[in-house]
Amino acid sequence: MLVFDENNARKFAQDVWNRVHQDYLKWETQPDELLVNISKDRRRTRHYGGIGISMDGDNFLQMYPSILIAWSCFDKIYHEDGYRFQEYPTIQDHAAIGSIQGYERMIKAAICHEIAHALEEYHTADLLVNSFPTRDHKPFKDHSALWHTIYHTLRERFVNVCY
Repeated sequence: MLVFDENNARKFAQDVWNRVHQDYLKWETQPDELLVNISKDRRRTRHYGGIGISMDGDNFLQMYPSILIAWSCFDKIYHEDGYRFQEYPTIQDHAAIGSIQGYERMIKAAICHEIAHALEEYHTADLLVNSFPTRDHKPFKDHSALWHTIYHTLRERFVNVCY
């Protein structure tokens, strides 16, 4: 039996990123790479998708999309009927982007969820690039219409079908 481990997850994230970059992104400024971190720290309780920024003192150098996958979260969500990725209540029953069953599909859904956040934040920040906010200011909504569109596309293409 093939086990979907951290290496498979990292490869999947990069593959999704490369295909999104090639097939979908038509923005004026396009990010080239996605930073993928997988944490096995059992104290980490949430995944993250957003942007990272490089600073030189007070000078903005670069921003880049980034995701962090908290691997221990996957061990905590085993139910009697198997592993389940539980989405937020507002979307958990949605046919395309709602909660999903299965260990590998659950990990892939979490990765796509966070990539959608990273893309949304990168795009939103890119529009503000000349007046980029300071590090402690986050002007982005958690689950905007843009995020829903991106996540729906990723789930349909990479998770909900046999990929």
